[in-house]
Amino acid sequence: MIKVRDIILLVKSRLRTEDPKKADFDKILSDAELVSYVNMAYLTIASQLHLFKNSLKFELNGSKIYPFPHDILTPLAVFINGRQIPIKSLDSVISFNELSASFINEGIMLNKELKTGELMLIYNSFKRINDIDDELYLKEYCTECVVFYVMYLALQKEQRVDSLQKSRYYYNNFKIELEKIAQIYEGYSESKKIRTKYLKV
Repeated sequence: MIKVRDIILLVKSRLRTEDPKKADFDKILSDAELVSYVNMAYLTIASQLHLFKNSLKFELNGSKIYPFPHDILTPLAVFINGRQIPIKSLDSVISFNELSASFINEGIMLNKELKTGELMLIYNSFKRINDIDDELYLKEYCTECVVFYVMYLALQKEQRVDSLQKSRYYYNNFKIELEKIAQIYEGYSESKKIRTKYLKV
């Protein structure tokens, strides 16, 4: 895992390199601001790579709508009493007779009112950090990707042409680094699918 403190130290070091005349960056960018930027990087990377999956259970109570959890990025699947049900668009769910769900702004909408049982939602989620002593649930090779995104945000604070150009430079580096990480994660998921044809003896 990556320590937030290490990310912030790297960012401050690089900001000093970008503009050596401004040595006291604690007055320009507080740790609280940088923690906020790290959170934005964390959210962006998690949403692009679908890093974290989570589940939430509801006791069915006759309602047609069950709210999304606060940490949701993308809803994936709905199960009623352990059986996956189809996900339909709001337009087509009206003419669909079997039990199904739709994803709307308010949450999960069922096409039938069920008063007993259990609903489970599987979804892509994000995580947050609260302060400089927290850790990111990311591999070490994601460090540069986080740093580049934080630099991109930090350099936007001063609305100067040179600062905004540097900001774009770091954003482009972030995208390149994110693509590399995506390939690594894709390699992980592909390797999980590999099955040997040989039997252990």
